[in-house]
Amino acid sequence: VGWQNIDVTLTLTPTDTLSGVANTLYCVDQTNTCVPSTSGTSVLITTEGINYARYSSTDVAGNIELVKSAQVWIDKSAPLVNAGLDKITNVQIIQDATASDLFSGVASYSWIGPAEIMFVNSSVEDAQISATTDGTYTIQLTVTDFAGNSAFDEMIFTWDTIAPIVSIN
Repeated sequence: VGWQNIDVTLTLTPTDTLSGVANTLYCVDQTNTCVPSTSGTSVLITTEGINYARYSSTDVAGNIELVKSAQVWIDKSAPLVNAGLDKITNVQIIQDATASDLFSGVASYSWIGPAEIMFVNSSVEDAQISATTDGTYTIQLTVTDFAGNSAFDEMIFTWDTIAPIVSIN
């Protein structure tokens, strides 16, 4: 199913066509080693990371199903994003940004700015940025992880190609 950004409930559906199901046991851990001991068929998983739901049923005749396991990946946390230091320049720069995600990993980067801002590639962590017109602009970097969580940070980009003027008084 892939990464989820919410708590996940698994519904176990045990069947036995002869004597019927007597009991279903389950457990949840992050090492795939727990022994099913909780009775029920609804398994709520809330812990971030890679979880294992382990389960087994016993029928009325006493036959015990071998323990099975299902992986559930949960990431409810937004990525950490730093668009980097504000810049004042008159030449194209490579903006040194940083982004990380603790659980599912970074899936995409998206730099945006006003129409005067130009990106060589707006879908990379460290974008090459310039402008078509002198001015001060707010530029935003949005990062999305594989679970669909996103976060952004902004930086101020000043494009100045006009030389100073000295006057005599």
